[in-house]
Order: sequence, then C-alpha cells, then structure tokens
Amino acid sequence: MRIISGLIRILAGLGIMGMALFVYVANQDKLTGDAEVTMEIAGMQITALPEQIIIAQIVMAVIGALIAVLGVVTLVRKPKPAAQPQAPEQPPV
Repeated sequence: MRIISGLIRILAGLGIMGMALFVYVANQDKLTGDAEVTMEIAGMQITALPEQIIIAQIVMAVIGALIAVLGVVTLVRKPKPAAQPQAPEQPPV
C-alpha cells in the first residue's frame, strides 16, 4: 500500500510541475511587459500582472516538487510494524 501511495504522490507532484511549466510556455509571449494580462489557466480566466502570474507558477511548481518529495519519502521509508492488540486491564479485586 505504501508503494502505491508513494507512486501516486510522485505522479501527482510531477503533474502539477508539468502543468506549471505548460502554462508558462504556452503563455510566455503574454508574460512580457508591465500591463495586466488576461490568461486562461485550468479553464479560468485570470487577469493579473505578469510578475504575479510568474510568482504563482513558481509557487505551484514548488508545491508540486514538495508533493513529489513526499512521495519519494513515502516510497522508501520502512513500514511500521503492525500494532499488537492490548488485553484489557483487570480491575483490582
């Protein structure tokens, strides 16, 4: 189960980083200049300064990288031993 969880986290992190890169490359010509631009990101139109959009993409890429690192940690850590059920304590007589 830990292997599946780790792989899913790695793929999700890579997907988020890939989306950030795709949005930057697809809209690179709009991100030059100082005027506000309107872009469509994930189906939503966003109007902001180019610097704000670039910072948001960097933040998105960092979050994706952290999720991918969490997936690697999940993948390589040792599994915890199974918990042993505790017998209920007997009240004093």
